[in-house]
This record gives sequence, structure tokens and C-alpha cells, in this order.
Amino acid sequence: MYLSIGFRLKVRQSKKNLTSRVIDRSVRPLFPKGFGFETQLSCNLLAVDGIYDPDIVSINAASAALALSDIPWNGPIGAVRVGLSRCCYAGLDQVVMLEASARNILQQDFIEALKEGLNEIQIIVKSINDLQKEFGKPKRLLGNILEPSAEIMESTRLLLKVKIEEILTNYSLNKVSRGIEIDAVQQETIEKLKENYPDCDPTLLYESVNIVVKDIFRNLIMETRKKRGQTQVFCTVSFDSLESAYRADSISVLTGAIEEKKISTAL
Repeated sequence: MYLSIGFRLKVRQSKKNLTSRVIDRSVRPLFPKGFGFETQLSCNLLAVDGIYDPDIVSINAASAALALSDIPWNGPIGAVRVGLSRCCYAGLDQVVMLEASARNILQQDFIEALKEGLNEIQIIVKSINDLQKEFGKPKRLLGNILEPSAEIMESTRLLLKVKIEEILTNYSLNKVSRGIEIDAVQQETIEKLKENYPDCDPTLLYESVNIVVKDIFRNLIMETRKKRGQTQVFCTVSFDSLESAYRADSISVLTGAIEEKKISTAL
């Protein structure tokens, strides 16, 4: 499935990205397994009061849009922000996604904030459900969804487990070299699976390999409590006149999406 989520607002890129991710992480897990249609959600901010951050409204708007559409989706969800611990989360009868920030907070206060927020979420979910019953479109039927058989999954796991674990625990590899090693093992496994299951749809074989590699990686993180990442940035700097400087719009200022720009010069 390709799910594109955009938050349209002339603000710094990180603000748009963070808001889009909050929406994405809330709605993505509720799409049915096997849903492979390209789907796009766009939140276009038209007005802001300068008091409430529009990210929470965006989640609820995305939830309502999906609920009213003919897109198969196991929602709706609701989202609230609880001020005590600044929790932003979305959920049905359970929490789907949770984000929180706090310096110090007692556990009982945190739990109480979750309970309070979940109660308010039910009001939002009920409203969207009522809206869907009255104005919602019938959901599209996905039809038969092909999945790798249990036999193919087990064969894939036997072929991949040891090799992938060896690569992921080899800390002398960097991101690029590790990716090359994993790609080579995956391709080798797919060729063996094609020999063992010549009548099987190759798409299912690729799917089984992807599923197993993700499971191995996830289990390894849970067992070792280690996660390796390597992000590198190449930056360029240009100088121009004051007339070319960025001029923030009022919405960007009110939402706090503008950071002070720090400029250093070298002679």
C-alpha cells in the first residue's frame, strides 16, 4: 500500500513532517491487510486561532474523511491532547498511538491523563460514527487477498533466519554495506524459493521474504534492546540580499512553526 499524507502549510519542513507522521501513524495500522491501492490524505489549513495546535484537528479530520469515504478502513479514530502531561494520542476503544513529553510526572497522574483522554476520544469517535451512518459511502470490497501459505513462510524463515541475524549483529557493517548484504541474501532466497515452488506466484515469494526479514529485525531489537541507525546530511549555504529573505505568513507564526535562524559567517 502506498499511503501519502500531506499537511499543507507554509512552515518549516520539520513541522509539516511531524504533523504528517502523527496522522500517518494513527491511521495506517487500521487499513485492512492486503490493501494495496494508492491513497492520499491532504490536510489544508485554512485558519488558526493561535491557541490550539492544528495537528490534533488534522488527525480527527483525516479520520472523518476516511470514515465517510468508500476506502476500506477499520476506523474511525479520535485524537486529543491532555494538558497535564501534554499527551497526544489517537484511539478507538484502545490507544492506537501515543506521544508524550514531560520533565517529571507521577505514574498515577500519567495514567489518569490517559484515562481522561480516552474518555474524550469516545465522544469524537461516536460523532464520526454518527456522521458516517448518515452521509458515509459504502465501503469498497477488496475481494480475495492472496497471502503466502504457511509452508512457504516456514521455508522462507528457515532459509533467512541465520543469515539475516548474522548480518544484523555484525556491527562492523555500516548502513550501506549492511543493506547490500541483506539484498544479496534476499535475492538468493527468492531464487531458491522459485526452484522449490515453481507454480507459486513470484509476488507471494517476495512478500514472504519481506515479512520474514521484518520479523527477524523486529525480534532482534526486542531481544538485544539495540537499534542501529546512520543518518548523514550534506548541506549547502548560499548568501543573498535581505529582499530575498523568507517572509513568514501569519499562520506560520501563530502555530509556532518558525524557528529563529542562526547565521554564522567566516572570513
